[in-house]
Amino acid sequence: MNGLWSRLLAALGMQNEPEGCARENISLAFDVMATLHSERNWKIKIYPDDHAPPHFHVQTPEGESLVQIEGLVVLGTGAEKKALKAALLWASAHIADLKRVWDEQNRRD
Repeated sequence: MNGLWSRLLAALGMQNEPEGCARENISLAFDVMATLHSERNWKIKIYPDDHAPPHFHVQTPEGESLVQIEGLVVLGTGAEKKALKAALLWASAHIADLKRVWDEQNRRD
């Protein structure tokens, strides 16, 4: 067992697959997003099994922006500008954490 399946079992408080349960016979459709930080009206999240390049999402009530981790390049806008600026400031001090969580959530086996 590895990856997302292991994390699902752990989240359910299970150490082993249920008897008679085969992973290949089960279709799971869910997202386990890692919320790295939240403040007032914004959150920084990383989705599992997401597309390249390594990036995070800044979510606000107004919308969402994608930001490439390397160089903090804004790839897509939608988040409120003031919140995005605050999120980028937080991200600049936590690049190593962002890279680590991206790698954990987006293992390429």
